Amino acid sequence: MRQTLKKYERLHGKKTIDRLFLQGNSFFSHPFIVYHKTVPSTGHSPVCAVLFSVGRKKIPHAAQRNLLKRRMKEVFRKNKHLFYTFTTSQQCSLHLGFIYVKTDILHYTALEEKMMEAFKQILSGIETKKFSKDAKNI
Repeated sequence: MRQTLKKYERLHGKKTIDRLFLQGNSFFSHPFIVYHKTVPSTGHSPVCAVLFSVGRKKIPHAAQRNLLKRRMKEVFRKNKHLFYTFTTSQQCSLHLGFIYVKTDILHYTALEEKMMEAFKQILSGIETKKFSKDAKNI
């Protein structure tokens, strides 16, 4: 798998983003608020689409916000294979949103550790939700 982050892998469009925030599940994994939503897979939809946001009230300078977003994109780009193996086995697409809420700027290695914890929480939460739905159908 190529370690790129193409346009179709980024979550865009007002309706799609609103659906993620309104209908998706969320949890807090310091320093992020993470939103995730599984979507039925169609032939043309991306397997995993992601959104990164850093609040202006938390980080007032645009250059620092952009630095954090670049670092988050890089961590996701290098570790997106975790989501792709899961979504291809479950035949679904995944929409993710990461909102950075800390007032300090984390270095790349610390940010990577925190995002990996969030990735594990997302995957375990989706798996338990899938299994609980399957158990109800039996």
